[in-house]
Amino acid sequence: MGSLTSKLNKRFYGKKSHPYKIYLEEIVNRLPNGAKVLDAGCGHDAPVISDIAAACDIAVGADITYLNPCNANPSVKFIINDLSAIGLCDACLDMVISRSVMEHIKTPEDIFNEINRILKPGGYFIFLTPNLYDYASIFSKLIPNRFHPLIVKMTEGRNEDDTFPAYYKANTRRDIQDLASGTGFEIKEIEFLGQYPAYLMFNPFVFLIGTAYDRMVCRFNCLAFLRGWILGVLQKL
Repeated sequence: MGSLTSKLNKRFYGKKSHPYKIYLEEIVNRLPNGAKVLDAGCGHDAPVISDIAAACDIAVGADITYLNPCNANPSVKFIINDLSAIGLCDACLDMVISRSVMEHIKTPEDIFNEINRILKPGGYFIFLTPNLYDYASIFSKLIPNRFHPLIVKMTEGRNEDDTFPAYYKANTRRDIQDLASGTGFEIKEIEFLGQYPAYLMFNPFVFLIGTAYDRMVCRFNCLAFLRGWILGVLQKL
């Protein structure tokens, strides 16, 4: 990331809340007292569930890949398992959260059914996922998955081993509505969120183009469906 691009990012987005922060605030605002929470696809260091663990009676991180609990909150319990068969008992959780995971799920109805099973009636499923109609997602969907690790390394500097296949089967309003109605959820909120053009940080000129685009889709509500992220809040019926 060049110093000029960093300065531009600070100038245009320094005071704007990142979708990660908005997502975390949504979780905290809906946490009940004595909450039992699962982070589905928590990631190696489980950053989100670690942040809220102190406010939970039980905090669990689940992922199919290796975990690194030494960097996470010691009060977080960990499960290494497929998210379609997490292994917890029925109706045992108040909330399931998930960040940047739904785009990697090949059969999202299986995940939604499993999450519904382990939630108590009235429990929340809160997730943040890329919007299929964002330009980055469109390019990602058009480019074969075998090329994604190299592209992500070049544009973001992320380790190639930390890049996973993307399917984008739960990444539009219609997809989420269909999945929710078919798996026993009521939609409480679907919000489209903008973000600084993270994939364009490698060049100041293209970063400015991405910034202009983001400002346009964030200014006009009729273009909200083009914003980069979808925040979904579902409640078990």
